Amino acid sequence: MEDTRPERRGLRCLLQRQIKEQSKRPTSRIQRPGTAGILRKGIIFNNQRLLTTQKKFCGYTKSLFTDEMDLLIMATESGDIYLWEFDDSVTGPFYEDSFSLDDEQRLIKIPGNEDPLNTDKSDMLINKHLAGFTCKKVLAGHFKAVTALAVVGRENSSSSVYLLSGGWDRRLCVWDLLTCTLTETFSRPELDHWNEHRETACDGVIMDICYCPKRREFAYSSSDGNIYIRHFGALSSEMTLVNILRGHEAEVTSIVWHHLIDKWITGSEDGTIRIWSEEGAQCERILHTKGVVMCICVDQINGCIAAGVHDTIRVYDPDTLLQVQCNSGHTDLIRSILHIPEMKQYASVSWDRTVRLWKAYYKANNQYSSK
Repeated sequence: MEDTRPERRGLRCLLQRQIKEQSKRPTSRIQRPGTAGILRKGIIFNNQRLLTTQKKFCGYTKSLFTDEMDLLIMATESGDIYLWEFDDSVTGPFYEDSFSLDDEQRLIKIPGNEDPLNTDKSDMLINKHLAGFTCKKVLAGHFKAVTALAVVGRENSSSSVYLLSGGWDRRLCVWDLLTCTLTETFSRPELDHWNEHRETACDGVIMDICYCPKRREFAYSSSDGNIYIRHFGALSSEMTLVNILRGHEAEVTSIVWHHLIDKWITGSEDGTIRIWSEEGAQCERILHTKGVVMCICVDQINGCIAAGVHDTIRVYDPDTLLQVQCNSGHTDLIRSILHIPEMKQYASVSWDRTVRLWKAYYKANNQYSSK
């Protein structure tokens, strides 16, 4: 119970166990040797720095923003989940009357201002930290890196807003975001209470998770090559297993719910994207990408499937499965893709340490323009 509280004492106890229990990421058959084990190396490096400096360092593995609560949720490789909130006591841009040389590098230059040092306050020179945006809560319930996050809102008259989290420890946790407490840790009712696998949601590491409001179900992918679909509930007894999707030959890196065609779509390191039937566990179509699929995003306007295939964004038509757009520029694996309809752009982030914006695909029979 101590480890579920955000107090410093609980976090210190959790971190001590992590240093002893951290293990390498499951070996991938297709993963490029140049990037394999980067997350594991990052954990080892951060733990070494922690032991020498007594200061906590962590790398972020997953993040999402919930409009319903104006909350930024960031998961870390240490197992902690940080909740960033807006501070109502602080409004407007953040100014600094004086700053050091290091501060100068943290300042953001507004377009049109050539010299940030001579910029007047009226030009809204701001610090790299968002004004009034602070980390107020830390959710400590996982023992290893957290790699999957999903928010369950109040679409179905739910009494609260919940967060689903999963990761390397194979645990599935349900958090109440209103009270910032651990509601439930999934446990298998068929196993005895002393069984060491009782609180494991699958046989492999949980790679990704997605919630479907229409069906009130959530699906999580695993390094064992399977996708597990369960009913959502705040208690383990309510998380009944609906289906297990089998067919991928390597770890399943990404899963999304396609709201326009009402189907689950998954991507894997076996180089395929699979489209599953809404009912049952039948794989309807297989798209061969000829590369490792790291992440998937659904175009919210035209329904196209944007996939991060190695270091390239490939956009596929969901009806014909033909590639309609290809965006090259990243020099390392793409870790996440986001569609921004208001800007008519795709945003991608990669292990090459860059975030890039791309013009979204324009489909002629949609009232949508990328110009």
